[in-house]
Amino acid sequence: MMRSQLRMVLLVLTLTAVASPLQAQVLPWNIAVDSWFGVDFLVARQDILSRPAIKGTIREYSAEWNPRAPALSGMVEVSPFPFASARLAGSISVGSNSIPVVRDTGFVPGHFEWDLRTEFSAWEAAGLFHLWNAGGYRFSVTAGYRREVWLYQGDPAGRQSADSSLREEFRSDIPFVGLQTAMNFPLWKARFEVLGSWFMTKTIEQKISLGSAAETAKGKGDTGGVILFQMDGATHIRPNVTLGLYVRYSYQEFTGRALLTTNVPGAAESPYKFWFNENVAAFGVYAGVVF
Repeated sequence: MMRSQLRMVLLVLTLTAVASPLQAQVLPWNIAVDSWFGVDFLVARQDILSRPAIKGTIREYSAEWNPRAPALSGMVEVSPFPFASARLAGSISVGSNSIPVVRDTGFVPGHFEWDLRTEFSAWEAAGLFHLWNAGGYRFSVTAGYRREVWLYQGDPAGRQSADSSLREEFRSDIPFVGLQTAMNFPLWKARFEVLGSWFMTKTIEQKISLGSAAETAKGKGDTGGVILFQMDGATHIRPNVTLGLYVRYSYQEFTGRALLTTNVPGAAESPYKFWFNENVAAFGVYAGVVF
């Protein structure tokens, strides 16, 4: 459902980005719109370390993820007033290679090999209040909400049975604040933004099925935060049409608690504490319409 909704958001962004400049010139009430649609490449590194809250219940566990994936991204920013704007943006991965990984489990002894596939999706809604907006320069404060989801699904590649499965999901719910500087001139435009949140949450979930044995780990990181930098620059290939480049980088760090459950006979539920780090970079090209 979430991916279907995100595809609809990206479709709206795409249609807006390729809208005719002639149509743009007849927008009512002098509303300004900045829209773009692009292709980018995601490079990420995620690490998790977990330790049992009660000694002797499960082993200490650590894992890492190194996803690489192309994605489609889009953005529409509407400025109904000189002093304020609203923004809607989204991104979704469109392909990923299988990466071989090894995973331990909490209750079933041994190491298990998987071919891991990656899916990524994100959407964002924000408002901007412009402290200064004149002479081609704009300085703004922004606030909004962003959700990011990394989904990993593994196919058995080791000695486990063919019906075994692995599913890992990281979800970030990010109410954020930030600052933005934007420039718009006859030949080029650029934008730089820094966003942060110290009151976001990180939800993790891992499900492993090994024949008749299965275990599930669910937890939430509620101590930590995120900082995100993004910038783009473009040249006007027509008065209202731009072609440009953009980069984005974010860093997250969290601690939290989770619960490991299993259907292995005689095994009790095991709480544990985890530490999570995430670095994500994106590099892309885009085409846009400004009116």
